[in-house]
Amino acid sequence: MISINWITEIINQLPQILSYIVPGYIFLTIYQWTRFRDGDSLKNIVLKSIVVSYVIKILLNILFKELHIAINDEIIFVGICIIIATISSILLSIIISSRRYNKILRILNISRTTNKNIWDDVYQNGTALKIYQSDGTFYAGHLRFCEENQREPLVVLSRYGLFDENNNILMDKTEDSSEEIMLNTKDFKKIEIKHFKK
Repeated sequence: MISINWITEIINQLPQILSYIVPGYIFLTIYQWTRFRDGDSLKNIVLKSIVVSYVIKILLNILFKELHIAINDEIIFVGICIIIATISSILLSIIISSRRYNKILRILNISRTTNKNIWDDVYQNGTALKIYQSDGTFYAGHLRFCEENQREPLVVLSRYGLFDENNNILMDKTEDSSEEIMLNTKDFKKIEIKHFKK
């Protein structure tokens, strides 16, 4: 007869095993989701989850030791780790995607953006675009929306106009804030961007 003691051992150790996977998994999946990362960044998720969970557990143990807090129940400790993982992944995502963080990188001479898509750096209130077509005509207007996580996104312009190559107005919607136009950037030759000071 086959001994099933090892199964009982695994079941008894399950909370301990999960404590080294679940918090890290939650941290990574929330971070990936909030940063619009694709599935490729979740490769080796179990190994990454173990590493992140281990770091969270060590930091919490140090914090609890300094604060003289004793938590003897493993399930409660894992619950606290999950809460910390959730909050810290959201905060990290907010910090890394902020313009200030990218400004700090530029100050440190790191010529790189933390955004996967350059449009995330371009898009801000007050941005004006001139989108040139191959026939020489162009649209000019205020960027209202931009499709996220796309290399050649759809953009929506408000208060826009259509001009010919000699800057003659072909269509004027600059005074009409209720009308917008959606354009696919892959169909255009060149896009000029202008940021206005607030």
